[in-house]
Amino acid sequence: VMDPAAPDRPVLSVNEAFSALTGYPPEAVQGQNLRFLFGADTDRASAQALDAALQEHRAYEGEFSIQTRSGDSRLIRWLVFPSV
Repeated sequence: VMDPAAPDRPVLSVNEAFSALTGYPPEAVQGQNLRFLFGADTDRASAQALDAALQEHRAYEGEFSIQTRSGDSRLIRWLVFPSV
């Protein structure tokens, strides 16, 4: 969960699945923008499409790689829906 009204849309909370996929515990993620997950293998165009969707409060569906806490690259399927 992110705060879309705050500058840079910080993470407010994550679930256990997020922590299992990324290796980051909730306290390491809270207050950060998800860009900290982007690594050398992250497709920048896809990441920019996600960012644009967040800025415009619209849904996004796509795949791109992130960098886990251990430094591994992992392909993630993103399904983002704005809340009311």
